[in-house]
Amino acid sequence: MKKCKMNKRGDYMFDTNYMFDENNFSGVVILLDKNSNIIRFNEKFGRLQGYQESDLYMTPFVDIIVPEDKSLFLESSFNMEQSYDFTIQCYHKQGAFRYFSFNMVNFKEYSILFGKMIKKQFNNYEYIDETLNYLQNAINNLDAEDISDIIIRDDKNMSMILDLFPIDIWVKDRFNRYVFVNNVFKIHTGHSIDDVYLRDDFQLFSKEIAKEFTSSDKEAIEKGTKINYTFYSSINKLYNWTEVTKIPLYNTKKEYIGLLGFSADITESKSVEEKLKSVVNKYSFALNKTNVLVMELNLEYKVIFSGGKLITKLGLNNKKISQTHIDELFQYKNVKNLIDLSLNGRVNTIYTEINNQSIKIEFHPNYEKNEVVSIIAIFEPSEVKK
Repeated sequence: MKKCKMNKRGDYMFDTNYMFDENNFSGVVILLDKNSNIIRFNEKFGRLQGYQESDLYMTPFVDIIVPEDKSLFLESSFNMEQSYDFTIQCYHKQGAFRYFSFNMVNFKEYSILFGKMIKKQFNNYEYIDETLNYLQNAINNLDAEDISDIIIRDDKNMSMILDLFPIDIWVKDRFNRYVFVNNVFKIHTGHSIDDVYLRDDFQLFSKEIAKEFTSSDKEAIEKGTKINYTFYSSINKLYNWTEVTKIPLYNTKKEYIGLLGFSADITESKSVEEKLKSVVNKYSFALNKTNVLVMELNLEYKVIFSGGKLITKLGLNNKKISQTHIDELFQYKNVKNLIDLSLNGRVNTIYTEINNQSIKIEFHPNYEKNEVVSIIAIFEPSEVKK
């Protein structure tokens, strides 16, 4: 361990200057004492969450975790293993929250969290359901003729609730004008509520985006039901994919009174999806074979793609092994070393067993712009015993 040294207690001490230097660690780094109080964090975590070091010094780390995720951290802090992985939501200084994936390394007197911010998957729609229920209850209680009547009476409560959600949320009146937008919408568009209030899409956005928005608004209103779609646009030479949901709102008389909208940036997941398609095409010769399984592993040794007819013969399941660490699939003490060699551009082969079947696995480096970005693992039955 080049950047560690042993202290008198026999505990490893990290060179903190090295550890908190963003040239060496591009992700989030947090140092906790033995009671899990925050001692220090790097600049990236401060920028993402809006904190200065003085804001959190000696604050219990659990205090900045949302209630439903506290147990995930407490499990890791009391776990006897030296290293532990978990994903939690941490509060921003302004009250919203973000998702972080952490690897926690436990020592005798302190712990270190290495992590990165991740984007919450949008396909479960829990934010949509909660927002819709809130608005529908308000509509039924007031029996409003226009959604703006609700917004005027309840704007502060709505802002307090919907500003916590990490997706864009907006409400339009029955004349297709904005009457409410949440904080994430304001950040993404650069528009304040004063900028958008009682204005339509053509007054706020480019002609391309405005046409798309008004067309889908019309579709939702005419169908009288929720619509979902993926929207692609090119802005400032950057490709952006957005997942959009729109829901028409009605009062107790079944009269249309406004439109509720949500959007989430899925550019990152879309790029991964396109990349995996290229992987499938690249290894289609293998996937078509009867006795082959193809996996793609990310740089954290986790499965991000799997396919091939051999998977069922090995008693595996595509959904269950997604995001699974390679060590959990089979026992082979040097597998990480071989994968690391593949990261350096070499093809490596091992012979092992999965569910009592002898298997040969080849690890191939997968390049993108001359850099290895993942490892392709090709599994085939073998007569060679491990």
